[in-house]
Amino acid sequence: MHLLEFRNISMHFGGIKAIEDLDMRVKENQIMSIIGPNGAGKTTIFNCITGLTRPVKGSIFFSDVNIVNLQPHEIARLGIARTFQNIRLFKEMSVIDNIIVAQHCRTSSGIIDAVLMLRKFRREERIIREKAMEYLEFVGLYDFANTMSQEIQAGRKNN
Repeated sequence: MHLLEFRNISMHFGGIKAIEDLDMRVKENQIMSIIGPNGAGKTTIFNCITGLTRPVKGSIFFSDVNIVNLQPHEIARLGIARTFQNIRLFKEMSVIDNIIVAQHCRTSSGIIDAVLMLRKFRREERIIREKAMEYLEFVGLYDFANTMSQEIQAGRKNN
């Protein structure tokens, strides 16, 4: 089974063909990169995956669900999200807290759960924190989890 699959995707902007008949498959647990010069269509591919733009033809399947006609927030709920090149971190928060904030779109607790610190909220927060630590370990930033984001520069902690 493929986690992500493009079938015959094309995206045009006026007379410019940014993507033409793209077929691509990504298996679960596979790491793939998309490289190319400026104007090659890399950003357009990610915009199609996340629902920011809709291809003029073709299908994109995520876990066997065609996501082409879904809204970006619906795609995010399925588990696909993106960041932009101009990253905006909460500088006064720790690295781990920045990651935790980004995961709240995947929780079901509401404001009442959070204010009253209900069991459901506490359980979701624990799971989110554990996942955030796994992500940090995966990218080699585990030791920086409690460092303030503004103190991180080029992968090193400033002294």
